[in-house]
Amino acid sequence: MNCYRVINTDDSEAYEALILKLVEKSESFCLVYFRYFQNQKEHQKCKEIRNQLRPLVLWRKNMKGKPLPLCGVPSELSPYSEERMVMYRCDVAALSTLKMVSGIDQWEFPDYPACLSFFKNGVAWFASAYDEGLGDNELVCDDDEFLLELIEKGVALEWIGERQEGDLYRNPMG
Repeated sequence: MNCYRVINTDDSEAYEALILKLVEKSESFCLVYFRYFQNQKEHQKCKEIRNQLRPLVLWRKNMKGKPLPLCGVPSELSPYSEERMVMYRCDVAALSTLKMVSGIDQWEFPDYPACLSFFKNGVAWFASAYDEGLGDNELVCDDDEFLLELIEKGVALEWIGERQEGDLYRNPMG
């Protein structure tokens, strides 16, 4: 399968076109919500996104445990961590919420949930972070018509190589 990197990640028009096409072609999408400290308040934008997407929740899993070495937080400063992975149904109702950010690179803790990824046929075919078997802002797609539509809408893609389906992150819902 061909793998491409979305390279104009800060272009809001290209971002909106990409999100629209991903929602149209995907079965589900995933976001991850973090807390590094037990009493850490959820950022207002995260809370707003979570509340707006609540009707589309398909699955969620809370994971507590060892400190996560993300976002530059030293483990000695974060004895507690919580990661909530939430899978949502792809629906046009999600578009306005997903467009609350102005670019793919905005999907980062603490301002927003992290690791925006889209699933099709049981595997992640787009990931904004390196957590789904793909690198940052990578799209796996062999559909030339779909790719052409993205390019016509202003999404800049760079071919970076091949990916095997076995290397891709499987949908945690099964």
